[in-house]
Amino acid sequence: MKPIIPNVVFIVLIVLSTLYLTFLTSKGGLTNNKYKGFLKRITYRGKLVFVVSLSMSLILIVQDYNNSNLNRNGELLLHEEQFQRDSLITDGIKKGVDDSRKKLFKDVSEAFANQGLRIDTLNKRIENIVTTTNILPVEKDPILHLHMGGKGIHIIMYENDPYFRVDFRCDDAGSTNFNIKSYVLIQFENGNYILQKPNLFYKSLKLSKTSTASMPLSKTVENVKELYLYISGTYTNLSQSKSYNIDDVYRYESMTKNTRGMVFSDKQRVINLINQGLKKDK
Repeated sequence: MKPIIPNVVFIVLIVLSTLYLTFLTSKGGLTNNKYKGFLKRITYRGKLVFVVSLSMSLILIVQDYNNSNLNRNGELLLHEEQFQRDSLITDGIKKGVDDSRKKLFKDVSEAFANQGLRIDTLNKRIENIVTTTNILPVEKDPILHLHMGGKGIHIIMYENDPYFRVDFRCDDAGSTNFNIKSYVLIQFENGNYILQKPNLFYKSLKLSKTSTASMPLSKTVENVKELYLYISGTYTNLSQSKSYNIDDVYRYESMTKNTRGMVFSDKQRVINLINQGLKKDK
């Protein structure tokens, strides 16, 4: 960048030169006609006027050159700032691309690792990192629930006596090691309640995947309006490597003979009634 003279310097010089030139031209003649020849006719004052006028012309030329340098410096500064901004943007984009590439490579590597593979970037190939004998099947989580697709809670006849039974199903995987408490709350047509505690799941029971277990529930059938089944506890998968919780409430309606699960406030209302009945039994 070229050095710049402040514009005020040129303004001051031009103003002073103009004032001096005005003073010179107003105080005396610039030529003397008693001499022969153009140069000899110019007086001393005239020569000063010429020098001052020439100086003003030079000042204007220098000022124009100075303004050109000022504009050029401004353009250079603008280009430099633009270059810096472009560099920052380019660096940011490059960093973002690098980060995205690293994350993508990490995600792909983890996905391959989950399948027993790894990426060899040096030789540009995919390799096994485990042998077939080391690969173990992934054990799914068993889902224990009342078998709605079957009969759910229903009444059957045994030796001419009716009683309630319930069907449970285990999906996705087998289950065992049951530590589940069961409660049956029966509401009669007259509005009264009784509480029963059947032992539905004994600890060593094993349910295989998609198997259904039909269990006796209650012999109290006559004048039953509604029956509520509450099961709460834990169970494990067949290898007993993982434990699961269960806390479900089901409702059976004698009029419709339908069974459905209960949630939220309806579920909590039944649990509260059962807890009240348990306190009375103590």
